[in-house]
Amino acid sequence: MSQYSHLGRAGARANVSERLAAMRGDRAPAPRRTPAPAAKAEEAPKPKPAPTASAKGLGLTSLDVEAARKAERQRVADVFASAASRGRERTAADFLAHDTMGAAEIVKHLAALPTDGEFERRRAADKQQRSTNAWDKAIANLGGRNNG
Repeated sequence: MSQYSHLGRAGARANVSERLAAMRGDRAPAPRRTPAPAAKAEEAPKPKPAPTASAKGLGLTSLDVEAARKAERQRVADVFASAASRGRERTAADFLAHDTMGAAEIVKHLAALPTDGEFERRRAADKQQRSTNAWDKAIANLGGRNNG
């Protein structure tokens, strides 16, 4: 027995709308009807795609949005498929997310940059050098004081 069996038709086989209507005591929604198959006459012209919710103000259709999505996915695939992106994945992702450059231009820039590992090693070495310099300066300042 289902936990919704007390709802009759709006029990286990009912969809969410029917269950909610039964719990509220509303009349159950009318059963869904499937449209009758159309007679095989002339094929009706396809309607123009409706503007998408996010692009209504821009006058873009769902086909425009889908084409842009495919182009962007291809751009990402082209960048990450290149040999220049090996070891530079973070930088490549940053270029893809924040720049409007094409894939070829991003690959050209990536080839001239250090790998992510090299960048991290340089950053760590710079941090260590700054720390050493600060300690050297602090110890040198103590040298002029009376230590005893």
